[in-house]
Amino acid sequence: MENPAALVHKAYKPVPPPRQSRDGVNRLSPLTQAFDLKDQAYMDALSPETPVHVKAALMRAWVDLEEIRLTLKGHGKPKPVEARNATPKRKPKSAAPVVYPAPST
Repeated sequence: MENPAALVHKAYKPVPPPRQSRDGVNRLSPLTQAFDLKDQAYMDALSPETPVHVKAALMRAWVDLEEIRLTLKGHGKPKPVEARNATPKRKPKSAAPVVYPAPST
């Protein structure tokens, strides 16, 4: 009987995402360029031949390209979890009402 751990850990080969033909396209849109670069960074990061330090740089580039994609689609960056869970800041109340001196005649 085979080792059960050997059945779980198979050699992973990344499958490139499906691409459409871009024949006759003179200039790609910035969004298409971001998608292409993001796909390429993902495939290179999953390649076993890629050195670890290059994989780290590709992961940072992928995050930047994801932010660019969201910006180009008009979504913007999501708020951090701390900002969502924080209590709203309240305006401090004054200690006593302001009393103005009576006008002198």
